[in-house]
Amino acid sequence: SAWTSPQIILLDRYIGPRFAETRISMIDQAIRQDGSNFICLWMASPQGDPAEVMQLAGYIAELDPKEVHTVAYIPTEARGSLPLIALACDDIVMHPSATLGGNIEDISPEDRADLLATVTNLIVPRRSRSEAIAGAFFDSQQVVFAFRKLQNGAIRYLTEQEWAQLPMRNEWQKISQITRNGESLEVNGQQAEDLGISRDLITNFAEFKTLYGLQDDPRFAEPNWVDGLVRALSSPSLAWLLILIGLAGIYSELQMPGIGIGGFVATVAFTIYFWANFMNHTADELEIVLFLIGIACLILEIFIIPGFGIFGLGGGALILVALILASQTFVFPQTDGDLRQLRNSLMTVGGALGGLAVFALLSRRFLPHAPLFSRLILENQSAQEIAPFEDEGDHLIGKTGETVTDLRPSGKAIFENELVDVIAEGEWIAAETPVTVVESHGARVVVKVASS
Repeated sequence: SAWTSPQIILLDRYIGPRFAETRISMIDQAIRQDGSNFICLWMASPQGDPAEVMQLAGYIAELDPKEVHTVAYIPTEARGSLPLIALACDDIVMHPSATLGGNIEDISPEDRADLLATVTNLIVPRRSRSEAIAGAFFDSQQVVFAFRKLQNGAIRYLTEQEWAQLPMRNEWQKISQITRNGESLEVNGQQAEDLGISRDLITNFAEFKTLYGLQDDPRFAEPNWVDGLVRALSSPSLAWLLILIGLAGIYSELQMPGIGIGGFVATVAFTIYFWANFMNHTADELEIVLFLIGIACLILEIFIIPGFGIFGLGGGALILVALILASQTFVFPQTDGDLRQLRNSLMTVGGALGGLAVFALLSRRFLPHAPLFSRLILENQSAQEIAPFEDEGDHLIGKTGETVTDLRPSGKAIFENELVDVIAEGEWIAAETPVTVVESHGARVVVKVASS
């Protein structure tokens, strides 16, 4: 065989930002490091983001056919913007019942215009494809006809405007209409072959190997370990776990301020979450800033200016919004694809919140008995002797009690057999220190060290 190190690039899921970038890296590695001169793009994804599809298709179209032969293999379907990737390849081969094109309703008019511009300025010149046929995949208003040359029977596919511009147009006879106004081009494998879009029809990959004279099975190119790690961490199956760990860390830190373990765990979990989504090109500066502002609001509410919960509620809302936006490529959904992505984001964050509720229930039941934390909550009195404080704290002003945890600056103290969440006034106070209530903001009680 004339092919050296033939490889398969699998397009097996939605063509998003990180996915397109990873596939470009894999193709480049196959060519430059492995010396491959045959690349098969196995198209098993029905949809993709138009901008990322254009990036991948542009890279493929720029490859020199004399150095590397590219083939788009379509066993099932390639719809929406994905035909652009197939058209960028040297060859297209399809299963007879496979579908190419259609479903462009979700693509915005601006993206359709960009796809058409890519066809005209890059695909047609580099791959010598019919501009009318290629453009019809992305323009539902473009009506294409088949014309036969009277002299030799040659067939060309043109719009009426293109036919009118031919220097000897009377030598061409219109014989059939290929597309209709209001409908983009959608073809099966047989129709694609008849229109000259695909090179051949195949029913399985064994026929593909025979067609191109491949002696052995081509190797499936694999992303490097960083790409694999980013893909795994940004997937919903692990993303929800990272969010759960981070939220559980924040909850633990709020319940046991000063110990630092919860804060450290939350920092690590959310750093990994945002890094993975940043590398996946779904998170950017907006999400990170919103998240940091949310954390800052929580700190203000709990440690600095306790009040009626405005900063706490607002901070929590900002954190949730940041977590949702970090896993998607838009702010407001505009297409069906966006709605599906939003649904997945909500399910990921919602699953983490459900896990947090379970964690909170379990921690309230079992954490007080854990030896590591027993000193912090000081179970030196039984639950029957100490009642949790839940009402307004005005009646405690001026009263003296004792801290049961370190106040750094928040923690817990006992006043008249009531366990109260308190905040130190301007200093950290050690456990088992007498304190006096100086202010009350609803259920938030401010204390200072009691005078000797």
